[in-house]
Amino acid sequence: MILDARIEAMAERRRSLTDSFLSNFESIARWGSSMPFLANVASSNRIMRWLGEKTLGISKERQLPKFQRMTFAKWFRSSADKNVDGV
Repeated sequence: MILDARIEAMAERRRSLTDSFLSNFESIARWGSSMPFLANVASSNRIMRWLGEKTLGISKERQLPKFQRMTFAKWFRSSADKNVDGV
């Protein structure tokens, strides 16, 4: 019943920009890994960090993860292929 009440309450109110941004992490990660250099520069830039704090509530002191071009899924598939071929 508590879960149903929470779902109903969330459906009735509009999500904040911060909630929308952070709940859509897969899209952010996909964008970041497609352009890791640009994403890493943006996430380490002092002005962008200040802007993120003011608009999204993400502390500028928070250490953000670095983006890599190779995703975990690609890495796993390539390492699994190597292990199968090497056996």
